[in-house]
Parts: sequence; C-alpha cells; structure tokens
Amino acid sequence: MTQLGQSLKDQNLSSALDIYLVVRRRTLPADQVESLFHFQRQLVQLFHFTTIQKSASDRAGVGQQFSKQLSLLDQRRDRVLRHISERILVGNDHAEALAGLVDAIGKSRAMVQHSYVSNSNEKLQDWREALKVLEDWSAAEKPWNWKKNATEDVVAKESGPSSTNTPAWRNAVLERELGSWLVKLMSKLVYSHTYLVRSMLDTIPKQFGIKTTVDMHLVLLNYYAMFGRDGYRDTLSIVASMDNKGISWKHETAVYDYLLYSLSHMSGNEAHADKIIDQMLANDLVPREETMKAAILCAARSGDLEACSRYISRMHEEWDLVIGERMKAILLYACAKRGDFDSAVEILGQLSVPGTLVRSRGKKRSCDNIVPTTSATTNAHLEEILSDADIINNTNVLLALINQTHNRRGKKKHMSQDFIKDEVSKVLELFTVITKNPQQIDTQLYTIMMQYLSTLPSPLPGMTYLYKEMQGTKNAKPNHVTYRIMLEACAEQMDMEYGKQLWDDMDESKIIKDCYVRASFVKGWGKIGYLKQAEWIAREGYLIQQGLDKERRQHRLAFVLKNRKRRDQGLPELQDLPRLPRRQRLNDIISLNVLHELMRSNRAHNKPDRVYEIYQEMEQGKWGSRMRPNQFTLSIVLQACGSGTATSKLVDQGIGLVERYIKSQQRELQQFKGDDEDEQDEDSGSSRAATDAEETISGKNSLASLSDVNYQLYFTMLGRHHRQRKMVTVWDEMMQAIEQPPSHGTTNMVMEALENVQWGATPIKRIQRQLKDRWPQVDWDGAGKKKRIPGFGSVEELVDEDQSVGAGGRFWR
Repeated sequence: MTQLGQSLKDQNLSSALDIYLVVRRRTLPADQVESLFHFQRQLVQLFHFTTIQKSASDRAGVGQQFSKQLSLLDQRRDRVLRHISERILVGNDHAEALAGLVDAIGKSRAMVQHSYVSNSNEKLQDWREALKVLEDWSAAEKPWNWKKNATEDVVAKESGPSSTNTPAWRNAVLERELGSWLVKLMSKLVYSHTYLVRSMLDTIPKQFGIKTTVDMHLVLLNYYAMFGRDGYRDTLSIVASMDNKGISWKHETAVYDYLLYSLSHMSGNEAHADKIIDQMLANDLVPREETMKAAILCAARSGDLEACSRYISRMHEEWDLVIGERMKAILLYACAKRGDFDSAVEILGQLSVPGTLVRSRGKKRSCDNIVPTTSATTNAHLEEILSDADIINNTNVLLALINQTHNRRGKKKHMSQDFIKDEVSKVLELFTVITKNPQQIDTQLYTIMMQYLSTLPSPLPGMTYLYKEMQGTKNAKPNHVTYRIMLEACAEQMDMEYGKQLWDDMDESKIIKDCYVRASFVKGWGKIGYLKQAEWIAREGYLIQQGLDKERRQHRLAFVLKNRKRRDQGLPELQDLPRLPRRQRLNDIISLNVLHELMRSNRAHNKPDRVYEIYQEMEQGKWGSRMRPNQFTLSIVLQACGSGTATSKLVDQGIGLVERYIKSQQRELQQFKGDDEDEQDEDSGSSRAATDAEETISGKNSLASLSDVNYQLYFTMLGRHHRQRKMVTVWDEMMQAIEQPPSHGTTNMVMEALENVQWGATPIKRIQRQLKDRWPQVDWDGAGKKKRIPGFGSVEELVDEDQSVGAGGRFWR
C-alpha cells in the first residue's frame, strides 16, 4: 500500500497500475479497505490526467496508434471503476452510479490539475469546465430521483426523519469528497461567477443529492465581507439564509470572522464588533487571532486607540493570543487616522519584536493640542527603523504626522509663513527619510504626500516634481487617485493647460477616468468659464457609462436558467462572460458629483436657467436612470434660483421644483411604510398602533421634509424675491414635517423677512410660540434677536456658521 501511494504521488501511472493489480488480489484487513478506496480514486484521477495530457501534447494524433493508446487507458480506467463498484461499494444498490461519481470527480480534478501544470491562460474556463463535468454526471444519474429500496430503512436509521432534500443513496466518503470539491470550485468561481455560486446554494440539494453545508456559505461570506456597508447586509442575508435552511452555523468561528471583516470597512462600529464577540463567547467559542484582527480593524477605522488597547488587553489576559505584525500594522493605521505620530513611532519600533506591544506611560495622548516633535535624532532613528526590509506600512507613519499637522492647523485656511516653515518642513523631512529606501516606495506613499501638498498655498510646483518622480519609478506609477488629486489642484489654481496635459497622460497610461477624476476635470473647466467644454466632458462620461452598463448587464446575466419553470434542471447554463477591467467593474464613469460640478459652474457664471435645466434633465432621466436628484442637488438649484440675477419665472420654477421633490419623498416614505407594515407580525397590533401614533406625532408617518440648509436656501429665495406669503405657508408645512428643531439661522431668516413687510408682531409671536411649545428645552430667546445671517454663499458656509441644535444639517444630512 505504501508503494502504491508513492507511485501515485510521483504521477507514475504504469508503476501505480502494476502495484494496484497486485494489491487487489490480496485479502485486505478491514482497516485498509478505506485506504484502498482512496488510492483507487487517485488512480482514476491519474488515468484522466494522463489522457488529457496525451491529447494536449499530440493534438494532431488521429492515427490508429494514438486512438489505441487512448482506448487502452479508457479500458483500464473502466476496470478500476468496476472493481470499485464490485468490491468497495458492494451491497449498495447504486454502486454503478457511485462509481460514475468517482469517475466524474476524478476527471474534474484532472482537468484543473492539467490547467495548472501546463500554465494555461484559461484557468477560469478550466474551472468552469470542471464544474460542467459534475453537472453532466448529475443530469445523467439524477441522484435526487433514485428510488428508495431495501437500503431505505438503514438510511432512515442513520440520518433520522427523511426530508425533501434527503438523497436515496448514502456513502459518507463520496459525499465528503463531492462536497469539498464543490466548495473548491465555488471558491474559484465566486469572484467572476457570483450569480452562479448563489444559485448553487439553492440547487445543490436537488442537483447532487447532498446537503448544503456551512463551508459552501463561507465561500460567499468571504466574497461579500470586503464590500463595506452593502457587503455587511449581504453577509447578514447569507446568515439568515442558513437559519432558514436549518444549517447550524453558530459554532463556526469563520462566520463571525467574516461578519467582523465586513464591519471593519466602515467606521464607528466598535459596539457592533463587541456584540459579535460576546455572541461568540456565549456559544462557547474562543476568538482566534483572525477574529481579533478584524475587531481591532473596526476600532482602527475610527482612530479609536482606546478600543484597540481594550481588545489587545483581552487578547493577552483572557485568550493568551500573540500580537502579530499584522495587528501592529493595523494599530499604525489607527494612529494615522487619529493623528498620533508619537504612538506611531513607538509601534513602528516594535514591529520586529514578535508578541509584544509596549506603549510608554505618562505621555498625554491628546489630539487637540498635539505638537510635532520630529527632530534630527528622531529622523535618524526612523531612518534606522525603516531600513529594515521587513518593516511595512510606513505610509501610515507619514499619514499620522500629516493628520497631526491638520489637527494643529484646525480650520485655518490662511497659513502663515512660520507655520509652513515649522510644520510643513517636518512632513517633507519625514517623506525624504522614508523615500531613501527604494523598497518602501509605492504609489500610495506619493499620493498621500500629493494630497497633503494640495492643501498648501501654490501646491502645483511641488506636486509636479513628485509627479515626474513617480513617472520615473517602477513601483510608484501614478494611478487614478493621483490624477484626481492633481486635477483638483489644477482646478483650484485655474491652470487647465496643465490639467489638459494630465488628462492626455491618462489616455497614454490607459488609466480609466472614473467619476471622481471626471468631476475634478469638469470643475476645472467650469472655474475658468469654459462651460461648453465642461458639459462636453460630462456628456462624454454619460455616453461611456451607457456602453459600460450594457456590458455589466451582460456580465450579470451571463448565467441564465434555461427554463425557469423547471427547477429540476438544476444549475444555470454556463456561457462565456465579457471580460471587464477591475476598475471598470467597480467604478462608474459618471455620477452625481460630475453633474453637481457642472451645475456649480453654471451657477458661478450667472447661468441659473441652465442649472434648472440640468436638474430637469436629471428628473427626466436624460443623464441615466440612476441619476436621481438628492438634497445636495436641490441646494445648488435653490442657490441659483435665489440669486439676484434670477427672474420671477425662475423663482416660480424653483418653488415648483421643491414641491415636486417633497412629493417624491412622500411617495417613497409611504411605500417604505407600506412595505414595513407587510413585514410586521399580525399579533403585534397594540405595539404597532403605538408606533404609528409616535410616527404621526413626529411627522414621520407620511410627511417628508428638507434639510435645514435647504430650508435656509428656500427661505432666502422667497424673501429675496418678496414671496413672504409663500414663506409663511412653507414654514407651517415645515413645522408639521420636521422632527428636530430648526436652527436659529433659519428662524431668524423667516422673522426678519416678516418684519420687513410690516405685518405687525402677530406672525412673529406665533412662530415664537410654536417653537417654545414644541421644543421647550431649546433656548429660543436668542432666536428672536436680530442675529446676523451669513451671506448668500455656499452650503458649507451655512453649515459652519450656526452651531446650535439642528444647525447646518447636523440632524438633516
């Protein structure tokens, strides 16, 4: 048996077959029968591999000798399969069909094996063909339709009560092998054939006569765990699907790991991570290193070093887990998000010390008054640390210092020369230290530095110098993010000659111009008044998006059910897929950002009519069905309609626009409420009635409202064009719809407009009484005073002006 195993391992078919024929004649003890079955299955796979290899090496072999060789291989393989059905599977009424399954699995494995041995460029196609072999076997044998016979009683005793998914045959070894091989196939196909893999989870019980397992669902969990918020919803739906199918998953640590990883793509989810870990502990599962990596990453995403330290202490004290280099790299990321440069240097120095993490005590870690302490000694120490080839994530060290300078700068837009000399020079020194090691240079490092330079006065000379350096390197070529940052800087500096050169460089480098790059380019042309050029760039993106959407639909619908009414046909039919570049699959060419920049450009150059027309085009779907106006779109139109150059007709159109927007939001709310009521339990009538009553009081039941910023812009437009009566109507509608108190700026704006028409104090007193009765906890005395309202400017100015409750959209966005 040992010699047989070695021959199979060496892929020596003739030697393995000779040894097998000798072993077969012997009477084996019971404990070696299963080993022989394992070697027989490997021998069948070797037969198929040899056949495929011979066919591939002699494609023109159509002569008698070549056909005779292939026929001899088939005869010997059939003999081994007959031995399996007569000896190993003796007594099983479906021995021949199970021998066919051994043959199908062997051929499927052999096809994939040959693909990798021959370095094929069509590996994805080979994996699909390997799955097709199993489909053909299941279609021919129909294991779910095999009639139960004398073995039914035995099966019932072993597996319990029968169900619709319980197959009529049983062989534990083949079930495990088929299930594990299907999981392998699914894991290779899930990234480009997601629809197929999702369909397999529903059709596997019928298609192959085996149960769906947790491992099969883990394939999809692994795939969706990297897609952020939407991916987290998908992971939860997969877990709910396992519950519906009665699959026990609560004692599988990998399920919790993937849930945590999907959470780690969003900030502010430390509480959810704690709940998942507590659920693991309640199910007697001890978190492992992978689990804590994901949990620490959840906290690091928000820059919460305290939560990271809490997780690490639990790892040491409760579960005796080792702090690996990857975890320390995640902590560097947390320091970068927080802007804690000193802690980043400490952790960086400990990356080469396994299993330890010591933070110096007694140092105040406050992000409010952080003063960088980078000196020549520190730079020398950092240079020594960064010279180690094993050190990773030096970009986070640079980002920590950059965010530290941002924290110190605060909201100062105008920086003095002293600040630039003291702070910016330290960042440049650290960047120089890091780039001394060529192995540590990458695109991300340069892009972070470019982003920092773009926040300084006259950034283009320094950014151009870095851009030329990137073009001359091998591992730091500019990517789409680099070009977006540079085009944004060109737009701010109104240097579109250089911006056009960068746009042409993207064509030469074959970099996809996604919606973010296109929005920056549109913004630049709009800044210098080239509105037709800006609109042409936006329209070009829309035309490209149309072709891309068509390809995506083909990509998603490449697998279709041959006949949806007949579920016994099993898996969807395999078809060829269009091959899309990764960024083309994931990113749009045009988005609302592009149209917002186009609208801002027309508004800045006194084209309010064109701003309104673009909004109408969006409503009518002329920019694509997915381009629906949102609150920010509405704010741009309201600023244009409320400008001094706007006509009375345009103001009326703006009023109608707002009313249409609110009605559309009301329809969505009512539809959502109807769907929510359908999902509620009928037995919870009293609680539902209480909830409906609360929603009615709060205005959540059927009324939609605008953001506080948009209400300010709306009232500004009405007041500037002497529509005070309409303003009173809008105020009453707002009071019925909103849940949070309006800002003092919104209230003062209405009161001042009413004072100017000399209607007396009655309307103003009525408004004050409404506010005090509904929100008595708010200090409304300051609202009645004549507070200076910010001038008619950008939305950002209105947001930053008033810091009272509900101001600037803090509760509305």
